[in-house]
Amino acid sequence: MNMAFQAEQKVKQRILCCLGTEQMFRLLGDGDTRVIMKTLGLLRNLLSTRNHIDAIMAEYSSQVMQAVIVVLEGSYPAEVKEQALCILGNIGDGEKAKDLIMANEDVLRKLVDYLA
Repeated sequence: MNMAFQAEQKVKQRILCCLGTEQMFRLLGDGDTRVIMKTLGLLRNLLSTRNHIDAIMAEYSSQVMQAVIVVLEGSYPAEVKEQALCILGNIGDGEKAKDLIMANEDVLRKLVDYLA
């Protein structure tokens, strides 16, 4: 997981391509909180470095945003939801990707809920 943080953009894209968004959703639905945490940690690390964030979100934005919403709306422990919020923080660091947060009313409502 931590190796993804320092990886080149093409390696990050390859990880997402090989893992596939369907598998990512299956892992997020796992009953083991550790598996969910590792999956979210991997996604968070893939979404690091501003130009990498924008490139990945340009290709996978709907899937990533859906994964974050599923976690924030689900009955997950606080530490799992914290990882989803960290992913949003990373997305917000992208030049163009941050607009995806601002354009997503579900995410904005959840952020307001967590801030209140």
